[in-house]
Amino acid sequence: MGLLVLQGMPRETFSRLIVADPNEKSLALARAFGAEETYNPDETDLPALAEEMGGFDVVVEASGAKGTLSLATDMLRRGGTLNIFGCHVEEESVPTVKWHMMGLKVLNTAPGFADDFLICFRAAVALMAKGRINQKPLISHRFPFSESQKALEVAAAGGEGYIKGVITF
Repeated sequence: MGLLVLQGMPRETFSRLIVADPNEKSLALARAFGAEETYNPDETDLPALAEEMGGFDVVVEASGAKGTLSLATDMLRRGGTLNIFGCHVEEESVPTVKWHMMGLKVLNTAPGFADDFLICFRAAVALMAKGRINQKPLISHRFPFSESQKALEVAAAGGEGYIKGVITF
């Protein structure tokens, strides 16, 4: 999902687009989609990097992985914006004191929670029609409809080389 969000980011709004992901294939795609810098969080101290840069104005958390909300918070400057796009399915503590004391804006921008999902859907389709969002490089697996169960199992397992899977009809 982060690679889709990256493609939709308004380039004219941000001076730099930086992406962090533990998957090297995803980082290569991020560079192809316009990220100026990419980092593997297993190899880079992201909060220290952010501190060197004075903190980030906006951090989009798109993984949904446990602990990433705290990590994203530690990367923001005072008054910055935390955009929660990833689906966090596990209960966890979040740094509400830091959110408050740093004056952060915390947004939940998952389209499923939009007041009118059709507005988000139409906007995404319009971006694809303009060529702004290209899903083709993200499709790592294809399954015929008859293998739908297998498609869901592979998606749930993820694994090396998996980015997105599609079911064809």
